[in-house]
Amino acid sequence: MEKSDTELIRKYRVSENLPDDFNLTESMIFHHWNLERELTRLLLESTTETRWDIFEQAYTKFYSELTWLSRYSGDGDMRPPVERYRDYIAMIGPPPKRICEVGSGSSRMLSYLAEIGYDCKATDITRESS
Repeated sequence: MEKSDTELIRKYRVSENLPDDFNLTESMIFHHWNLERELTRLLLESTTETRWDIFEQAYTKFYSELTWLSRYSGDGDMRPPVERYRDYIAMIGPPPKRICEVGSGSSRMLSYLAEIGYDCKATDITRESS
């Protein structure tokens, strides 16, 4: 399927912070949707004994198949951190404050907030996360 200018592509591009020159197709979006559904089912069916391994496998599969999300998450926005995170700072207020980010991934935002005086903790489901 060729790149098109549908409303679906426009909304997805904005929600995932994808640059305008990234060749995004509807089939990629539908693949994301179907993969989310499949992995959600596996996660919900996991047991206490299998949960850690299932979660790790699911996130590995997710980012292996949807490479554009890991490629552009955080990196697609080239603004300096002071601009990129200003809305978050406005919501939480100026430092010093304690912040815990759940699902922090690479912890880009939390690293910046720690640099400017916040007391930060991060957690993520994958062992590879910082």
